[in-house]
Amino acid sequence: MPLFHVTKNEFSSVAQSDFPDERTLQSLIERNLGTVFNFRFIATEFSTGSQHAGAYRYPCTV
Repeated sequence: MPLFHVTKNEFSSVAQSDFPDERTLQSLIERNLGTVFNFRFIATEFSTGSQHAGAYRYPCTV
């Protein structure tokens, strides 16, 4: 998805940069949930227990 910067009613493209790995992106999103999504971070991951044998990532509250 292209992003743009607006200055005096004019758009300019924002240069894309890649993340070295998923963990780097995850950490950045977690540190900025309030700014980006208007969420408050609760925890990185919650276990769903042995019944569901998995985890729920990025639990948040609005």
